[in-house]
Amino acid sequence: MKRLTAAATIVLGILVALGVAAEAQQERSWAKAPELQMMMNLDRQAGLEQIFKSTLEKPMAQSCPDRRGGEKMKTQVFVKFDLVDGKSRKRSLLFEHSIGTNLATYWVYDIREVRNINRDEYVDLVFYAGDDTSDETVLLLRKKDHYKAIYAGNSGFSRDRAGSALGETRLGNNKFTRWDAQQELLVGEGVAWTNGDCIPFRKTPDDKGEMIFPLYENNLVELLETKGSWQKIRMDGQEGWVEGRLLSRTSPTKLFYLK
Repeated sequence: MKRLTAAATIVLGILVALGVAAEAQQERSWAKAPELQMMMNLDRQAGLEQIFKSTLEKPMAQSCPDRRGGEKMKTQVFVKFDLVDGKSRKRSLLFEHSIGTNLATYWVYDIREVRNINRDEYVDLVFYAGDDTSDETVLLLRKKDHYKAIYAGNSGFSRDRAGSALGETRLGNNKFTRWDAQQELLVGEGVAWTNGDCIPFRKTPDDKGEMIFPLYENNLVELLETKGSWQKIRMDGQEGWVEGRLLSRTSPTKLFYLK
């Protein structure tokens, strides 16, 4: 009887442990139900439209190295904005943005501004993610059947020092980007955007050079000098090398089609 009781106790302990683990896993979920963030006439033909914000998790199979070696990012957290048409009540994906593997409570992830960026009949939006030390901005240009996302990039510049004028990023008196009205995107002046994710940032200009840390998608980096197919850059106060083909002199863009 004592042996049976001990075995039962072990089984019960395992079940309790599994239950606690499952509960902890649920507590770590960053998914949140949609909440109304904005209501206004964004399209004069569509009536009063609504924008709902939610967060969700997606499994990611990509492996990305870091300072400690290789790690797999199994899930990514996304912030998502849905647009509900004022007349048809159709719901469309307006914009979706990856915010990493967790949702930092001290950061904000919101559509913060309403503007008429390209002087047409539609109202445009500005998405902002960040805190007091760094920020990432995405311009959302409204078209007839889609939104065009223009990624200004994660600069790492303090908002106290970075200019907030549309289409440009400043640090002191230095201008880093300008707005190209014809192409409807940003053009770098002494800076570039990373073209891809998990880009090796190396100490020397060769494939076997020691990696400082990986660069992530849409990072805004300062250009220093070139050596063959390699570009020397400055990022977060550190200097190193990346392959030039992995950098873009114009801001990345993406289209989100409406129903």
